[in-house]
Amino acid sequence: MDNKIAQIRKYFKKNQSEFAKDLEISQSLLSQIESEKKELSDRIRYIICSKFGISEKWLISGSGEMLSTDTTKEEETDFFEVYRGLTDISRKDWLDHGRKMMMLENALLKKGASL
Repeated sequence: MDNKIAQIRKYFKKNQSEFAKDLEISQSLLSQIESEKKELSDRIRYIICSKFGISEKWLISGSGEMLSTDTTKEEETDFFEVYRGLTDISRKDWLDHGRKMMMLENALLKKGASL
């Protein structure tokens, strides 16, 4: 990652302990990732991109701008923050509703309806 993780952390003016807390990992793991002793997991990459608005393309390849212009990531982050705050029963209801919506959308697409 060419120290991109440290670059992101410094851009947001965070020390390793603060940034690690944001990423829900230990400070020692963050240190190992920054020094390239450990590989960045897909889960941590997702958190960095969604929580801090970082372009995944930039993080992986270095091309493009560091900050993402994709507002979808922001909306996804908001959604997951709300979801995490729900009770187990409410989470199940949301998932059931989402599945039903996907099944309906798939059925409509098979019939040739535009959404």
